[in-house]
Amino acid sequence: MGLQPDKNQVNESSNTRTEPLRATYPIHLHIDNKCSGDPVPPGWLVWHLRHDPNATNCGPVQSLACNVMDIVRYDNLPVGTKLDVAYLSGFQPPNGWRQVQTYYSFSVCDPNPLPPNYCNRVIIQRWK
Repeated sequence: MGLQPDKNQVNESSNTRTEPLRATYPIHLHIDNKCSGDPVPPGWLVWHLRHDPNATNCGPVQSLACNVMDIVRYDNLPVGTKLDVAYLSGFQPPNGWRQVQTYYSFSVCDPNPLPPNYCNRVIIQRWK
């Protein structure tokens, strides 16, 4: 289970991408990126952590550290929407959202999966 973005829908006028979530109704996710460790704005969650050697403003690019985080806006999504986001330390679903499932993905940049199940991804669903 995960998001299947359409990489062809990129807003060239800004860093923000609008990517559809494959669902039973059309939903467009608003994705942006920040340097890892930067504050996440209200209404947004960390979607992915990744290493970007071209992001020279986000720390040393010689290491393979996760220096960029992609964030997704959640506060404008309709009831019933599911999001697959990063399961970071201290993660709690936002108000009106509930945790559906956690799992481990080898395809994301997160060297520290969380015990007890050693997961690094969480699926949440808006319920109110």
